[in-house]
Amino acid sequence: MQSKILEEKDSKLLERKEIKLEVNFDKSTPSNLDMKKSIANIFKTSEELILIKKIHQHFGANKATVQANIYKDIEKLKKTEGIKEKKEKPAEAKPEAKKE
Repeated sequence: MQSKILEEKDSKLLERKEIKLEVNFDKSTPSNLDMKKSIANIFKTSEELILIKKIHQHFGANKATVQANIYKDIEKLKKTEGIKEKKEKPAEAKPEAKKE
């Protein structure tokens, strides 16, 4: 997978870097996880600080345009994007089946 940076803009107010990439690939459209790994390698940052906004597949070509944001810290990402932590529900006891 080859990536080419089309745009790179620093947003100081939101403490993030907004990027747009053109990605050439061999097989299928890359997943969000694959793109996070690739962007983390390019920009030398952690995968958890990257939010993939959009992957736009070009019809009939092995090419996609990717829009992503890279945040300075995880708290800023959660606050800006409105991501809430999932609270795990306590395991509920399953009702036992009645035997006849």
